[in-house]
Amino acid sequence: MGGLFSFTILLNSRITKTLSKFDKLNIRAMKKAAYFLFLFLLSHGFIKAQCVQYCSGYTVAPITYSAFPFTGNTVTSSFSPNNDDGYTAPVPIGFNFDFYCNTYSTVLICSNGFIVFGSTAPSINGSDPAQAFPSSASPNDIVALNMNDFDPGTGGSITYTTIGTSPNQMFVVSYSDVPIWYNPATNTPSVPVYNTGQIVLYETSNYIEIHTASVGTSPYVGTQGIENAAGNSGKVVPGRSATTWSSGPSAYQFPKLMVGLPPTGITGPTVACAGDPLLFSANTSTTVSNCVWTLPPGWTGTSTTSVLNANAGSSGTIAVTANYTGCPSSTPAIIVVTVNPIPGIVVGNVFPPTVCSGNTFAVNVSGAATYTVDPGSITGTSPFTLTGVIGTQYSVTGTSAAGCINQTAVPIPITVNQTPTVTINSGSICLGKGFQLTPAGASSYSYSTPFTLVTPTAAGIVTVMVIGTTINCSDTAFSTIVTHPLPTTAAGISKTLICLKETATLTANGASSYSWQGITSTASLIVVSPTIASTYNYSVTGTNSFGCSSSATVNLTVDPCFGIGEMTEGRTLISSIYPNPASMLLNLVLTSDASVSLYDMNGKVVYTAILENGNHVINADQLDPGVYMLIARNGNITSRMRIIKHE
Repeated sequence: MGGLFSFTILLNSRITKTLSKFDKLNIRAMKKAAYFLFLFLLSHGFIKAQCVQYCSGYTVAPITYSAFPFTGNTVTSSFSPNNDDGYTAPVPIGFNFDFYCNTYSTVLICSNGFIVFGSTAPSINGSDPAQAFPSSASPNDIVALNMNDFDPGTGGSITYTTIGTSPNQMFVVSYSDVPIWYNPATNTPSVPVYNTGQIVLYETSNYIEIHTASVGTSPYVGTQGIENAAGNSGKVVPGRSATTWSSGPSAYQFPKLMVGLPPTGITGPTVACAGDPLLFSANTSTTVSNCVWTLPPGWTGTSTTSVLNANAGSSGTIAVTANYTGCPSSTPAIIVVTVNPIPGIVVGNVFPPTVCSGNTFAVNVSGAATYTVDPGSITGTSPFTLTGVIGTQYSVTGTSAAGCINQTAVPIPITVNQTPTVTINSGSICLGKGFQLTPAGASSYSYSTPFTLVTPTAAGIVTVMVIGTTINCSDTAFSTIVTHPLPTTAAGISKTLICLKETATLTANGASSYSWQGITSTASLIVVSPTIASTYNYSVTGTNSFGCSSSATVNLTVDPCFGIGEMTEGRTLISSIYPNPASMLLNLVLTSDASVSLYDMNGKVVYTAILENGNHVINADQLDPGVYMLIARNGNITSRMRIIKHE
């Protein structure tokens, strides 16, 4: 553990020396990281007062008996050459275990109450008589619950298992009710003697524990303890070394010996900056009772232990003397520390002193070799060109050529005004409509158009620029206005004059969709049949794919057509006409010769003839249903009469 302690302090010093060549700005941060890492290790028991384990030395101490689960992998019938005196094949411990300066990952389990480290079985089983540890005779490198003449072939069970979670796992070998060998024929012993207990190996601490549940009185000697691979070192439980013994619940632990390191000097940085928090360690043994530290002028910090936390003052020598329990005061150990001054930082001209956010400004600084500007940890040399950010307080720290940093950041006097973020609406309109510009994000605005209500005179795209200003800072945005054309909506009608009960067809074209006013219809072709004689105005609104609309109108006159109406000039040329309304044949009686013409409601001539006075038959079967006008002329005399044609 003392080696880890010293390594932490040395690492702190080496980090400082190495990093100063590449990134002096991080020296102090690295020192602090090493310092707090050491304090963490110290507070969690990873570094213990300069003590180290003595890998080849063990002690033995009684502990409270506790039983681990007697479960796991059964090896009762897995011994070679036989169950009476044999070994298993190597079984995994589950972790690396240090035993007498060697590291093992497997053990051999012997049927005679002990385990052997490694993977090679000894040539001698060592069952009876049991060895008195230590002994150079084979077997060696063992941990024995009861090195005796066990006979698992006649009863009991032997198991092994690894329990827990790394780095706190335990390897447990369990002997449960395993009898000592006896000969029933000679009654030696007269009844079986049983052994129950466990061998436990601990990960990380490398402790060994032997828990004895019960060992009966046997005529054969047995040994409980540990022995190294050479057979020249070992530890046994008192009263249980190559002797007859018995026991109820008992347990013993075999921890490694701890030895102290002699004072070897002071570990810590030899180069520092004024005011640095530094950590020093006196390499002392475990028996130290107190330490006395001497510091150069200007330093702060005191300690009576082997660890000193101090803040650097001037260059000089640090000395420490250590007092040990039962030992005289040691001679001082010293370390010479060179302390470099921290630089003074001066902020010069800032141009311009006021900027809009997003714009740059320049600053000159002096007093150090290199500088760091925050926020952003921007490093380099003067002058600096920085980008203004609203609400940001800029400051600069400096690093000297020796790598010393002035931790007091000097503010940079700069005023940053917010640059507005201007937005403006875009959209589309139909020709003839207006588009209202609505900017946002600034205090005042100017436009590339004279009016904020834009009314294009032709279909197309119009772009309007707006400049928004707030506290002398401005931003530009653009509005795109798309003007869509109107549809060329047109309306038509099949007849402009009809009688009651007749129909007329209305048509619309020039658009994508239609809506008739006064008629619930969106069709482009509809049929109307008014029930009241009047003049009707039919209006339709057409809408194109852009949603733009225009309208058109047609007129329809509806006549009641109740009988024969006539208009004459001079005497009447038409005596009578029947039937009226007619369906197929129309009888015409003229009072004199006349030129006769029949017109439909659109003014088209559908029949014409020159007839003498008297009776005449006109075939109306081919005429479409509707109202017609029959006109008879003779000189300056004209007679007219309406005729209705039915289906």
